[in-house]
Amino acid sequence: MKRFKIHFSFYILFLCMILSRYQILYLKLLLLIFLHELGHILVASIFKIKINRIVLTGMGLFMDAETNDLSFIKGIIFYLSGLIINLILLFFLKEEFKKINLFILIINLIPIYPTDGYNILNSIISYFFPYKISKYVSNYLSLILSCIIFCYFINKMDFLLFVMLLYLVYLSIISIRNINFDYERFLLNRYLNNFDFKTKRIHYKNNIDNMFYKYKIVEANLANKLIKEKDILKIKYNNVRF
Repeated sequence: MKRFKIHFSFYILFLCMILSRYQILYLKLLLLIFLHELGHILVASIFKIKINRIVLTGMGLFMDAETNDLSFIKGIIFYLSGLIINLILLFFLKEEFKKINLFILIINLIPIYPTDGYNILNSIISYFFPYKISKYVSNYLSLILSCIIFCYFINKMDFLLFVMLLYLVYLSIISIRNINFDYERFLLNRYLNNFDFKTKRIHYKNNIDNMFYKYKIVEANLANKLIKEKDILKIKYNNVRF
């Protein structure tokens, strides 16, 4: 697998940039997004987070990192690290860069997939609710917010901004379509690996999709018998019955 990849959206946005009157502005935006991602890379190296791929997209750099074994606190720190870099840069940048940097900071705080704001909100929801429910809530909220922002700016933007915001709506739609795939990957990862999370006792449910939490290992009570998470997953992968 390639560690670095250029997504097709980068070529599309690059062509739109050439046709736009804001070429220099877009290049400055990409530079500051790169610095933002360096914050994530730094924290990833500190927490020894495996980075599978770094993808250059039309919206900047996207990092595919293994965060499933991160605790809630470490996960929040990882997602905040890029925003912290943007906050630090506000004290050192010239005025022309400062406004763009502030724009990146604000956009990343909005919980639209795949921003840091989205990941932070999803982490918080995942802490209290089952993983699949948190994905549905976060991803549909992302779609609603991206559509609202797109409609708000539709009469105030040039071609480049139009394509960028439309791309955010597209990403939100794709994230909803991929919920089941992400959930299956999450379950398989929990089945194959051991995680050092706190135990949460729940009642066994016929629909096991709403039984698994991102930051907790579940034990289900079935007829006064405690069934561990690994054993519950055997029901799914090995057709074991209790």
